[in-house]
Amino acid sequence: MPSSDLSQQEFNDLLLKLITESTKVQAMFSHPSVGVRAIMSGSITIAPFGGLWVVERPGDSMGSTLTFDPSMAVVRKYWDERSIDDAELFGSFQQHFSSALSFAFADESSFIIFEIKE
Repeated sequence: MPSSDLSQQEFNDLLLKLITESTKVQAMFSHPSVGVRAIMSGSITIAPFGGLWVVERPGDSMGSTLTFDPSMAVVRKYWDERSIDDAELFGSFQQHFSSALSFAFADESSFIIFEIKE
């Protein structure tokens, strides 16, 4: 099953669910053309400027964070367990995730949020 393109509202609804349920996630920022990749685990919170933070420890604004603004994405995709099994993107880590939200930006960077299986 291929990934699904979702509207911005559908993505917002899924993000809100991850935020309100304090779901454990792993986030990856990647910008292949400049060779940058950052990965961290934590939960998603709303950042003071209106974007989103993935933080290791909720309430710890001094700890590690990955910050992004989902409204700036030009392509949004969703994968669940059925489509992750077929996606080359997830490699050998697919057994650890139940879903993924992918945001692609105009500068060819991407931000992927993986929902960690519990």
